Amino acid sequence: MVSYDGYDYAAFWKGREYEDKADKMAVSELLSRIPGSLGSVADIGGGTGRMVGLYASRADKITIVDPSKEQLEHAKKAAVGGIDAAFVVGSAEDMPSPDKSFDTVICVRVFHYVKDPERAIREMYRVMKPGRYLILEIPNKKHFKNRVRNLFERSRPIDMTILADGAFINHVPDEISLILTTVGFNILAKKSVSNFRWPFLKRILPVSLMLFMEKHIQGPLARIWFGPSAYFLAQKHGQP
Repeated sequence: MVSYDGYDYAAFWKGREYEDKADKMAVSELLSRIPGSLGSVADIGGGTGRMVGLYASRADKITIVDPSKEQLEHAKKAAVGGIDAAFVVGSAEDMPSPDKSFDTVICVRVFHYVKDPERAIREMYRVMKPGRYLILEIPNKKHFKNRVRNLFERSRPIDMTILADGAFINHVPDEISLILTTVGFNILAKKSVSNFRWPFLKRILPVSLMLFMEKHIQGPLARIWFGPSAYFLAQKHGQP
């Protein structure tokens, strides 16, 4: 995973209220499917602590893992008071944690930097306790807008977008599904997220309306992997 010290994430989310809330909507709904306490939670690539408020009240302990020390400092400010929290330098591909350390693992907006998804998923499997839960988001290479673009620009690859600090790597959801099941996860739910992330729609539709529609289609549109973000809720095989 790439370290992004110096990156202004607050600036990144300006003008992306819809995408931010669509992410949080998906994570909240998938968290609601996990029974009981979330136990020990690892938020991989959780940097600024954007998701902390969604799970902290159900967690016994939270560990935010990120390659950027600077972003972890932001996460410390976001952490909910009174919760046992740790802030650890590491990555999805190289977790500095013992085997079977966590009950719940959350990994959102991270796989656009992951070149070897199987290695990352195996590493997450390693640090999870048997029978426990993973929420994973990936940037979807085959989302509808990319498919349409590819019809008209067949010479243009659709899996990479160059950013200032490296490559934005997209992944194929079906391939990630296969890795998850091969490694030893049972996929419980899938979601298609940010389905209205089209510039012209964002110009003409209020965020509240887009989110209202988003709420009702995240599940159904996962059948065709429509949106630019694909989410999985998976359970590690074995008895808790």
